[in-house]
Amino acid sequence: MFVFQFICISISITEILARSFGLESDSSLSCSKFHFEEKVLEKVVRLEHKIEVYAEKVKLWEESISTSLDKVTEAKKQTETFVESMRNAHLQDQMRFNDSFIGVKEQTERFVESMQNAHLQDQTRFNDSILEVKKQTETLVESMRNAHLQDQKEFNDSILEVKKQTETFVESMRNAHLQDQKEFNDSILEVKTQTETFVESMRNAHLQDQTRFNDSFLETVDHFKLQSENETEFYKRQMNSLLDSFSSKVIEFSEA
Repeated sequence: MFVFQFICISISITEILARSFGLESDSSLSCSKFHFEEKVLEKVVRLEHKIEVYAEKVKLWEESISTSLDKVTEAKKQTETFVESMRNAHLQDQMRFNDSFIGVKEQTERFVESMQNAHLQDQTRFNDSILEVKKQTETLVESMRNAHLQDQKEFNDSILEVKKQTETFVESMRNAHLQDQKEFNDSILEVKTQTETFVESMRNAHLQDQTRFNDSFLETVDHFKLQSENETEFYKRQMNSLLDSFSSKVIEFSEA
């Protein structure tokens, strides 16, 4: 396209020169034909040389343009190839990043789930241990309460038994004392009856012995009184000893 434009320009210049030459030939009638032809040939030669120079420059310019276009095309292809490779690499990196992100997310979810499960298991074991300790504590408290109730019942039973034994002992002592008192009274009555009979029978015959008999009788009465007082004192000491033993036993049970 550039060569065609250059040829058109050359033809236009040739026509202009021809017209100028025609004008000069008309105006200068004195110049010879040979001189005119020589000038024309000289100008034509110069014009051809210029045309060749321009053609060479145009050819070099076209080659440089073609080379530049090839370089631009090659650079474009390389750029497109580079962009395509970069895009593919970016897509691969994005895919690897997405895969790694999904993997990390799944690992994190599994880790969180495992931690939650472990926490739930620990909480369950803790609750079970708390319930077990609570049950053991309740069982221990129940057993201690039952043992305390049993001890209290045994203590109350022992207190009742001691009370019954004491009452029985006191009752037996009182009955024995009453029996002894009755026997003593019966003995006194019997002695009195015998004495009265004996005194009555012997009063007339033994007036002299009345004083001695009375003395003997009084001595006998004093002896019986002393014996009765001694027995009463003995029973009283036994009662006090029993009551002291009962009191110490009650104090020991209270302290336990």
